[in-house]
Amino acid sequence: MRADHVGAYGYAAARTPTLDRIAREGARFDRAFAPSPITLTSHASLLTGLYPPGHGARDNGMAMAPTVATLATALRDRGFATAAFIAAFPLDRRFGLARGFDVYADRMPRGSNGRLANERPGREVVDEAIAWFEKALARSPGFVEARLNLGIALQQAGQAARARTTYREVLAAPSKYRQQKDAAAKLLKAMGK
Repeated sequence: MRADHVGAYGYAAARTPTLDRIAREGARFDRAFAPSPITLTSHASLLTGLYPPGHGARDNGMAMAPTVATLATALRDRGFATAAFIAAFPLDRRFGLARGFDVYADRMPRGSNGRLANERPGREVVDEAIAWFEKALARSPGFVEARLNLGIALQQAGQAARARTTYREVLAAPSKYRQQKDAAAKLLKAMGK
């Protein structure tokens, strides 16, 4: 999502109440940089704190080095319940991102032709994350990473369905995206946000 179309960054016509509330009640950054425009590479950097040469996943399909620690590993070692809920194949466990997660839900559905799909609906990912979170929260503090490969959304605890679209399209037909917005709100509510 473009920052210049978010209320928290000054766009008066924005329809981003959840993002605006998070910005008001939490931390808001004026600049954020990704080490790579590649899905796996950026996620590996996010979870390790390393640039791509340091973790080894320099492109989709390249696994992280097996010796690299992750944020999930550090949290699990300190007693946190950890889980990741994945919506797209580039983040499949075979590439090393599952390290440290008690649950790494990356199971992709099969298409009508019997082949594995490259992605699964975001609403399934969010529902699975909420179910886990509600059970795990009673046992220990939780770290949830619900990864939805989206064009618009909160990337961490995100919206509920894949939306390869522009923000302008959402503004033009807001009712079409109600399901995504409702699921995002449901997840944030379950997380106490």
